[in-house]
Amino acid sequence: MPYYWCEFCNRDFTTENGLRNHTSAKHPYCDDCYEQFSTTSEYNDHCNIYHSEEEEDSEEEEDSEEEEWPSCSFCGRAFNSDRGVQQHVAAVHACSYCNALVRDVRRHEVEEHLTCVDCQRTFGRPNDLGKHRASGVHSARNVVCPFCHVRFRLPSAVAQHLENGKCPCKPNMTRQDVKDFFRDQERRHNLEGAVLVPRITDGRSAGSAVPQRATAASWNGFAYACCVCNRGFQGLSQLNAHLITHESRDWRCFRCRRTYNLLSALVQHWEQSACGSHANPATKLVGRQRMLGYPAHG
Repeated sequence: MPYYWCEFCNRDFTTENGLRNHTSAKHPYCDDCYEQFSTTSEYNDHCNIYHSEEEEDSEEEEDSEEEEWPSCSFCGRAFNSDRGVQQHVAAVHACSYCNALVRDVRRHEVEEHLTCVDCQRTFGRPNDLGKHRASGVHSARNVVCPFCHVRFRLPSAVAQHLENGKCPCKPNMTRQDVKDFFRDQERRHNLEGAVLVPRITDGRSAGSAVPQRATAASWNGFAYACCVCNRGFQGLSQLNAHLITHESRDWRCFRCRRTYNLLSALVQHWEQSACGSHANPATKLVGRQRMLGYPAHG
């Protein structure tokens, strides 16, 4: 009768299947190393030393494959369900104007619908949106009056604050005082004509013939009359606003050479046009013309 012998424990078996079952149960074989062990404990020790990390990696890969969650195709964010993805896309990636699905909704609304991202106001032309953004309506109040230290959003607001005599520390400052101050600064720095059109008479600034502020004496019995054109107004504030139109256009842009009758108008021009896109006019009102290569005098 044939018999089969186990080379590890010298045990005999009458059938080949009996030997095979005995070997797989008592003397395991490592398929990775092609090595067979005499005992199960030796096999376990071998696996713990040489194959434990591989088993952990394979388990992690299996777990990661099993835990694939639905994700957003725009930003890659994962969710527990497809419904969560749909709700996320509708809330974050859908344009509120055309319902288009895009990765960056804010950029899409600005470029395609000319929308202000801060107030959601839309505009008909890109230039109008640019002026709205440059107006400072959404800016912080970081510009400070040098006299009373009140904070404003834009440099032009500070200029208006001074020109209108609203500064409590300089209540009597007029538009002519502002011009005289800048002319003095230009002369001090040898930059005459850098911002103001030169109007020098006998070494002094030529004063404006237009009154800086109208008074009750402008009343002619029917209206407050302009002393320059005799146009009548029902209120002093209206007349004072009108007097500005008669001011000489002494404020000049150092880039485009356009002139204005108010400092605030010139600064607004810088704030809202390409002439001031590369500089901060609030800090360089004097001297910019020469820096850019323009002659000192007009």
